[in-house]
Amino acid sequence: MIQTKNIALVGMPGSSKTTTGKMLAEKLNREFIDTDIVYEEKYGETIAATFAEYGEEVFRKRETEVLKACMQRTMAIIATGGGIVLKQENRNILKEGQVIWLQASLDTIFERVKNDTTRPLLEGLKKERITQLYQERKELYAEAADIVIATDGKITEQIADEIYKNL
Repeated sequence: MIQTKNIALVGMPGSSKTTTGKMLAEKLNREFIDTDIVYEEKYGETIAATFAEYGEEVFRKRETEVLKACMQRTMAIIATGGGIVLKQENRNILKEGQVIWLQASLDTIFERVKNDTTRPLLEGLKKERITQLYQERKELYAEAADIVIATDGKITEQIADEIYKNL
């Protein structure tokens, strides 16, 4: 296993990045960082509020700054926002560490996020929107990923164990 590199988890909203990241960090005795939490602490507002007030472009610019700061850490497990792979700059930054794509089916993602009101890009017709976002992002997740872990039908501990074995 690469001892000093950060491990970044990428994937769609609802793919278990945060819960898996926390468990993996505990298992590897590493710091856990969630870029969404860092964002909200740094800017003093929710991501939804940024979207509402400034739009996605401002959010994505800020998200890149947060990612850069998080990747300055050493040996951290970093759970990223679902759209972090949209910018080539972010994919390049992620590659400074090891990138793991937590891949979930559209049905699994929908079940996990259907009642979540905190995700601005999933407003409205969620199933159609999730499908659209997945189609836009799947190639980018694949491009960024060093390891792909399927999460469907698995509990968090199984996912974390599978990542551990793949490192």
